Amino acid sequence: MSQYLEKAIEELQSNESGSEAGRVFHEFANFCDQQLQSPSNIEDYERASKLKEDKQKEVNELIKLNSKAGGKDAALHRELTKAKSWLALDNDEYKRLRDNRDAFMEKSILNYLKCLTACDDYDGDAVRFAALWLGNAGEERVNRAASILDKVPSRKLVPLMNQLSSRLLSEKNEFQRLLMDLIVKICHDHPYHGLYQILALTKTSANDDTAVSRQRAAVKVIELLKQQRRSRDVVSALDSTTLAYDKLAHIKTEKKKDNNRMTLSILLQKGARKFERDIPSYGTPPPTMHIDVRADCDYSRLPRIARYESSVSIASGLSLPKVIKCLASDGTTFKQLVLRSTL
Repeated sequence: MSQYLEKAIEELQSNESGSEAGRVFHEFANFCDQQLQSPSNIEDYERASKLKEDKQKEVNELIKLNSKAGGKDAALHRELTKAKSWLALDNDEYKRLRDNRDAFMEKSILNYLKCLTACDDYDGDAVRFAALWLGNAGEERVNRAASILDKVPSRKLVPLMNQLSSRLLSEKNEFQRLLMDLIVKICHDHPYHGLYQILALTKTSANDDTAVSRQRAAVKVIELLKQQRRSRDVVSALDSTTLAYDKLAHIKTEKKKDNNRMTLSILLQKGARKFERDIPSYGTPPPTMHIDVRADCDYSRLPRIARYESSVSIASGLSLPKVIKCLASDGTTFKQLVLRSTL
């Protein structure tokens, strides 16, 4: 590694952008990642860990026996001294393998991020970065390597929004700080790809401590976004839109055998009238429309919700979901299934 890969990085001479630099960072990260996944390396690490634990148990047991004997049993004392010597050797071997593992992990994460920053040739590296980072979130060296996350274009991490938001918690540690900053950045730059997950978390029924913590963190994300001028209006519009859909979903209906259709106006007489009247004024794209992730983060020209067809169908199912049709400003029609959340 030091003979070839690190020298290749030195040859870049601080020129850390472009395809050539990206290839060097990718190869370095991939090599370290392969070492982490090597069956022989994993086996050596696990064996050293077990040897250390077993020897520690043996030493602890000999200490107890020696204590009961009042330290007067010469044979026990010799066995304890010998066991401690072996434990020291096992500890050294375990520490060596652990340091190698941590170094490979740190360099892999760091160089995956540098590669993602340098060029667009290896955007799939975002998946391996996330797997390593999220899988070792409690390790200081890992989060230190991930500290350059803010340099990576947020669009490259948008596909991982579900995995990222699922790890969000209201805790004060370096991992959660980095994760919060990343999620805020994604939602700010690509609101229609990130905000729905966060808004859903703010409205989820929190039944345990973890859920409560995640909900608090999601609320904090929304608060931070509302402090930024560019994202404030989008957050409010999407929040109002999702609330209107939620109210519509919870309107009770009955499905008749001879007729499973009704007009939206009749349905809305039961509540949530803002759905039909106000949503088009929010200027939001249809929630079910596919939106490509844009490198320039400019979503101002997207088709917006113009109106809804008056006819509503009641589909089969325990919750009797409603089927509505949304018409966008470009003339496209989107069929939407509106049902009560089970969260």
